[in-house]
Amino acid sequence: MSRFVKRLLIALSLTAMFGIVIALGAIATPLKYRIGFWQRLPVLDHRLLPHISAVFAAAFGAFFGSASAFYLGRVQQRSDRREKRHAALIAAQFALMSQWDIVEAIRLQHLEGVRSDTSRFTKLKLYWFPMSPIFVPFADLTFVLETKEPNILHEIHLAEQNYRACVDALQLRNRELEKFYDNPRVSHQIRDFETGAGFAAASQKDLIFLRQATDALYESVDRTLPRLASAVEKVEKLIKMLFPGRQAVRMIPHSRLGRGGK
Repeated sequence: MSRFVKRLLIALSLTAMFGIVIALGAIATPLKYRIGFWQRLPVLDHRLLPHISAVFAAAFGAFFGSASAFYLGRVQQRSDRREKRHAALIAAQFALMSQWDIVEAIRLQHLEGVRSDTSRFTKLKLYWFPMSPIFVPFADLTFVLETKEPNILHEIHLAEQNYRACVDALQLRNRELEKFYDNPRVSHQIRDFETGAGFAAASQKDLIFLRQATDALYESVDRTLPRLASAVEKVEKLIKMLFPGRQAVRMIPHSRLGRGGK
């Protein structure tokens, strides 16, 4: 049942109740106090008044008791719905920030040291991250489409897809590095077993896919960090707009690194 229909039924019920009250008052009033057309209305036998009053009081109490219970139930439902929506937006922020932290760790711990090195594709080692990301609860965020900023849901989706693409790029680069070391046409000589430092003799054909996978990883990380940071900030603004005075999560100061990717 739509909200308009519910409000209409409540209004009609209240109108009918007040109409009955007015009609009862009109016929219960003695003739000597009436004027004009009012005097033509039938006169209520005052011996029936206690019985009618009792019936009316019971009906009145039942009606307003039900109306009060309905109203309080609606208020509670609305409050629960607001709490659930606020919690869903907070969960979305935490998920995006969790993904940002993982990508930022990849950038700082794995990529940044050799970013400007023209031979970085041969110097990056295998890398894995132990953290498990939290994903955005999109099923609980469909209400965003009913707000003044429905496009935020699409931006959140794009930001998370960028994170997934970044993880895929890292895994692809790891696989290409493993293929490079397993390639029988490439000669490897390791000088330092602890650090893995050494040199390899390989043709451009053997290096091309490793280089492309490495460049793709850098590009993916640099593209993902600012998009995730932007999505977090937009969700924060949405929370402040929909829930004035309620708590929202703000990214830590070093998140500014994510906007530049450097």
